[in-house]
Amino acid sequence: MIAQLHESLGSGKVASQTQAISGLGGIGKTQVAVEYAHRYHNAYQVILWVRGDTREKMLSDIAALSFVLNLKEQYEQEQHRMIEAVRNWLRRNAHWLLIIDNIEDLTLMRTSLPSAVRGSILLTTRTQTTGNIAHRVDLEKMTLEEGALLLLRRTKMVGQDACLQDASPLDSQRAKAIAEALDGLPLALDQAGAYIEESGCSLADYLRLYQAGRMRLLNRRGSFDTDHPASVTATFVHSFEKIEKSSPATVELLHFCAFLHPDAIPEEVIVRGAAELGPVLQPVASDPFALDAAIVTLRRFSLMRREPETNMLSLHRLVQAVLQDRMCEQTRQTWAERTVRAINLALPDVNNYSMWQRCQQCMPHAQRCVDLIEEWKMVSPEAERLLEQTGVYLRIQAEYKQASVLFQRASEMRTLLGGVEQAEPVSSLINRFWYYYYQGEYAQAEPLIRKVLVRLQQTSEADQQYVASCLAAFAYLSYQQGKYSRAEEYFLQALTIYEKQVGLQHFSVVCTFSGLGNVYLALAKYDRAEGFFWDALNIWQQMPEPQHPSKCLILLEVEAVRASRTPVTESISDS
Repeated sequence: MIAQLHESLGSGKVASQTQAISGLGGIGKTQVAVEYAHRYHNAYQVILWVRGDTREKMLSDIAALSFVLNLKEQYEQEQHRMIEAVRNWLRRNAHWLLIIDNIEDLTLMRTSLPSAVRGSILLTTRTQTTGNIAHRVDLEKMTLEEGALLLLRRTKMVGQDACLQDASPLDSQRAKAIAEALDGLPLALDQAGAYIEESGCSLADYLRLYQAGRMRLLNRRGSFDTDHPASVTATFVHSFEKIEKSSPATVELLHFCAFLHPDAIPEEVIVRGAAELGPVLQPVASDPFALDAAIVTLRRFSLMRREPETNMLSLHRLVQAVLQDRMCEQTRQTWAERTVRAINLALPDVNNYSMWQRCQQCMPHAQRCVDLIEEWKMVSPEAERLLEQTGVYLRIQAEYKQASVLFQRASEMRTLLGGVEQAEPVSSLINRFWYYYYQGEYAQAEPLIRKVLVRLQQTSEADQQYVASCLAAFAYLSYQQGKYSRAEEYFLQALTIYEKQVGLQHFSVVCTFSGLGNVYLALAKYDRAEGFFWDALNIWQQMPEPQHPSKCLILLEVEAVRASRTPVTESISDS
């Protein structure tokens, strides 16, 4: 980054573009600026430093430059005369570098500095919006390797010029674990290094202490850290308090995000879950303009990142940690419950393939909610559905053990909510059926699907499309059990309903044709099998966006028919 800045700033040449190092508080912006000045001081005749935290500090420091530059106006009583003299000097002279550190309001650049200069200006700022005032360079968090090396150097466990390979494998491993826990934030790593050095504890001891008392460690700065005396907690809280004064709803948006997975938060989750986010945040989450305004505020402090291509938000894990640690227990519980209800509202039916992309985007957050349900001992219909749906997702991913745990917890919660086994929802019975089916445990699967069909047949207003899908499920089970006649019967019953309810241009019809093809293939009725496979493929190719993997399976099934008809010595490679 330093080399990139040097190239962009033009090594002090005339009319260089203003550069801004942007990033979260504690990410190391000031230290990069200091190091840039140290490495390239020979390229400039003068290097000047101004604090940009507030308008008052910035104007005071610019006025003080009249002393540094030995201008005759340095003895003026009125500040604006001293500032004007500095402005004139910047306008007339070249080969200088002006660093404005931690500037929050970039409009001060227009009012405090000349519009045309012949030197170079380097800003450090938290804002991600610099407009045409400066070219922004984002400073990212450290990788695990970079963070581990910083920690080992800071603790004097390796020399200042050492590489990570110079440390013992065990120290390197433990340093990486701390870097991961602190999510690569340089300030946090430096703070951890200070604690380890001052207390004399080991890396393993620090990691245990952090896991047990994160809040105390994030709030504790070292005794000799004068470059950045504020702790991680103090640094973030300063930003939170500024935001809270102007927009309480924006801070509540942070509170919600603090309980989600920090990476790739779909904006759609906030919008769809708005009704469960409380009276302050709900109107903001429901209004795209108000939500944009809240995100603008958070981006001004680099507390949130936004990916416009994917409509995803993200925030640093330590921002989440400090937010949660500042909450009292009641507030944490309130937001944990809101988060579970909101994610449940935003999460579509995992069994619906057309919603699969949305399900995948929601799932990291649903899995976070599973932990919240356990931590806060939640018992609610929303929590029960979330456990069930997450279990379905895990079952589809063939993570059967974890799925079984969630299905069991969902069943126990239904009992606590007043249900009994006979009243178990049909959807839950179906989910458990597929759980056993995909593991080949057909004996456990069959009573479940029978119970479903009996329940549906006794319900006069049962959704017929749902009935058809259950008949098809029983047909698949029968096929796997080698009961081909029964499989054929149930597939044909399902097909009759599908044709009446949804017509032929439907994914369920494609699957039913494919199922019948497999039945007839097993019965050596090759003409009928091939006919159903080709019908399935023809319907599928006419449907919009054929992205489901079943297309590949159908092609393989057509080839299986050909292979069954072909003597072993004959090639079938012309598919």
